[in-house]
Amino acid sequence: MTNYRFFFILACMTCLFYTSCEKTGYPVNENEILDDRRIMPRDTIEDCEECPVGYCCCGIELAGTATSAQLIFCGAYSPDTPTTPCGTSSPPSPCAAISGSQKTINLSSSGHGRELFCVPAGGSFSITNIGIATTIRFTCQVEETEADFEEISLGVDETVFFDSNGSCFLEECP
Repeated sequence: MTNYRFFFILACMTCLFYTSCEKTGYPVNENEILDDRRIMPRDTIEDCEECPVGYCCCGIELAGTATSAQLIFCGAYSPDTPTTPCGTSSPPSPCAAISGSQKTINLSSSGHGRELFCVPAGGSFSITNIGIATTIRFTCQVEETEADFEEISLGVDETVFFDSNGSCFLEECP
């Protein structure tokens, strides 16, 4: 009797093994990978959990009647590799010296009107407008229910400097 139980259990396990390895039935050409389906490195932050420990999660968006913005951030974290260094700059007080990687953000009212970025808590960063004159609104307290927002207008090739304290509160450096 125990031999029958053993063979019955063995037969059930064999059936489970074969059915779990069943192919989907969808035709797949493994020799051809289309360019639009290849895995590419990301250059954007999709979620605040992607920011390194000790960094503030910041969000930026178009404000007012602005329809687009092309901005370069210096001192912001960028997940793409390799990163483009932006050198060291000495902004006005109370901002500290800025160094790190450069991140380009393109905002458009017809596409990506908002984007996330990360900056070191207690660190400084700069924003340079390389597009048309625009108005933007941003915060480094994205995860807070009542975040403090900064709204600024930037002319062409204008640079502004900001400092984020340990609580990710923003202060503009004049």
